[in-house]
Amino acid sequence: MADNLTKSFSKDEVIFREGDDITGIYIIKGGTVMIYGAYEQYKLGKEDVLGISDAYNGKALFTAIAEEECTLEVIKYNSAIGLSSFVRNLDNPANILHSYISFVFGIIKSYLSLNIKCKKKDSEVTPDSRVNKWELDYYNTLFSMAIEDFERYFNISNTLVIAELARACCFMLSLNKANIAMADKLGINKRYTEPVIEPPKVEKPAISMLGNTDFSDDDIFAILTSSFHKILAYCNYTPDEITDYRNRMNAFVNCKSKLATDDTTRAIRKSISEIFYDIYYRAFIQSTADSNMPVYIKMFLHFGYLDERLVGKTNAAILFRMSDTIEGLCNNSHIFTMYGWLKTIFWDVNIPSKNQFDQNFDEYIREQQKADKLPDAIEKDPSFKLRYEIENMFRSVHRMTYGKTSSFTPILIEENIMKPLDTIIVTAETIMRVVNAARKIDFSLFYRSTLYSNEKININKEYIFTEYLPNFILTPCLGTYGAMWQEIEGRNRGSSGRFMLPIMCNANIENIIYNILGKFRWEMCKRIQGMYWNNLSEKSLTSEYYDYIQFYKKNKELNDETKEKIKSTLINCHNNYAEVFAKDYERWLVYESQGINKLNKVARVILAKYCPFNKNIRSELAANPAFTKCIEIYERNCGIQKHHLNLVIQSLTAKGFEIPEEIRETRAYLDS
Repeated sequence: MADNLTKSFSKDEVIFREGDDITGIYIIKGGTVMIYGAYEQYKLGKEDVLGISDAYNGKALFTAIAEEECTLEVIKYNSAIGLSSFVRNLDNPANILHSYISFVFGIIKSYLSLNIKCKKKDSEVTPDSRVNKWELDYYNTLFSMAIEDFERYFNISNTLVIAELARACCFMLSLNKANIAMADKLGINKRYTEPVIEPPKVEKPAISMLGNTDFSDDDIFAILTSSFHKILAYCNYTPDEITDYRNRMNAFVNCKSKLATDDTTRAIRKSISEIFYDIYYRAFIQSTADSNMPVYIKMFLHFGYLDERLVGKTNAAILFRMSDTIEGLCNNSHIFTMYGWLKTIFWDVNIPSKNQFDQNFDEYIREQQKADKLPDAIEKDPSFKLRYEIENMFRSVHRMTYGKTSSFTPILIEENIMKPLDTIIVTAETIMRVVNAARKIDFSLFYRSTLYSNEKININKEYIFTEYLPNFILTPCLGTYGAMWQEIEGRNRGSSGRFMLPIMCNANIENIIYNILGKFRWEMCKRIQGMYWNNLSEKSLTSEYYDYIQFYKKNKELNDETKEKIKSTLINCHNNYAEVFAKDYERWLVYESQGINKLNKVARVILAKYCPFNKNIRSELAANPAFTKCIEIYERNCGIQKHHLNLVIQSLTAKGFEIPEEIRETRAYLDS
């Protein structure tokens, strides 16, 4: 324990906040700490432990604040991968486990209390499916054990403590999610709030269109009055067009249920959808020459906002305030708002995306010009490329990311808003956090094998590995779904894929992104294998997985229960093998990487072969019988490649040549 750090925190100092990255646990050596969650607050004292489940999952589940001046011992512990080494370095593992079980029991008491409150509010409420009664009874039994009996049992072996901590951390994650869901239903929020410091009084500036966040909700709503009319005027529509479009909007605003599926409401929604993308095109064109874009235009281009009457005062105010910071929050070198992405198309930074018929832009142009439907050189016109991207990619993925095709509307409406909009915004930081977590587990996810030659140092042909991170494009909607639109650009295998997400998300963004990554794995393999993607004579991820799913009923390695599960999954996925694989890939990242068996042994071997875990995870799982064979196969194949590359490096070194960066990167990749 000599390498551990001791940190002091002053009164009211933040130790960590909910959602922060956590790389260690804290043992309280003096003072007290308050733990703040959405549904309850807990006080911890000397020798209590905080951060175990947080570090296990990589993110803080709660906020920890020093209630008084306190001293904490910090023990490095990063995710499920380091659990074994963490426990083995403890002086008294059973004591730490007991402290953690005591905390879990406190969360259970909150769960039971919230259940009772929900039942009183709605007698038909049923217990959360994420939490099993036997788990509650189990932890109640552990907590009730005499400390002597508890320590006597768990001190038998560190393995018992490791297994129990892993199980308790997973249970805590489910329990916390269930509690948060019930707290949301009850309108409870006990999260930590920063002490309010009164700002100096300043004279309020005159109301302008610049999106000043000092405005009250009433001020903002006044600014946004008649937004739709102002947007149409900004787009230079004729008076007759403005009258027609306003009549359509008024009909939509007056619908009692804007998501209804009756013929009348559906026709009104369709009428609005018909004009939405032309308005977007015109607003975009106008904005490119506007150095002082009105805030309602920003709200429209980024969020799909069109009319203040459709979102209400509170939501309109949130969008108004977010519009000033949204470009900084949701754009980086690989992540774009739809508005940001269309600017790269308009300015010829990126080529337009494929269309709904899987044609790339060049193929579409050639086909249309061959049929004399397009003039020569039209593909160089930025306005044409912009219109093409909006009508082909944007229109299609907008509906997909919205998630409910039967009630799709491209306009942001209050009926779809379940949580405060500023809490469900999908930022670039959020996306990269999830993507990087996946890359740490499945290190080869975005790498592709390409041929490398260098005549100067006598390399005629060597296979190297290069990483191509995908581009994420955020559609202006509040949705529940993501889309893997294309795995490469055109026919260029050395290019980035294009993935789509809603800019505001009502679902679990991690699950959505992991599902997209699974589909990317599948489609990328199909692209590389070509016509042989499902031919078992050419071994690949898709050919082996396709064979496994197609003939699972005859597979003697699968028992009847497993076959029933596969059958059920196929039905739920409408017999789409890519969807089935994406679900397995999610389980691979979330559970199997932690040694929690969620896949059958046939699927596990396939994923281990083609989606290998990084070296640290492999070493942690090597002793697990469920993974031993998979890891041995990968290590053997990887060893052959490393041996060959080592010979190449030795040869170059002997001849006095400098090792090319591409060769060194590939060697590092094989060591991952």
